[in-house]
Amino acid sequence: MPATRKNESVKVFVSISADPRLAAALQTEVETYEIPSGFQFEIHGDSISDARARMNTVLRSLIAAHRTGQAIGAWV
Repeated sequence: MPATRKNESVKVFVSISADPRLAAALQTEVETYEIPSGFQFEIHGDSISDARARMNTVLRSLIAAHRTGQAIGAWV
């Protein structure tokens, strides 16, 4: 795969092996798709920096949702 330049648009595909209920935390960020082992989504960015920033936002949302689920006993 050739190196991506900073000003090229990018697309990042992510698969998460976890409880698919976590995908609900991402409804306002990305469109998710349920798969047998969890869920997946894609991030589109106008540049690698934009994609990285969007990915950080999504990952923070997932971490917060997971910790909330743990606190209320949802992930038993």
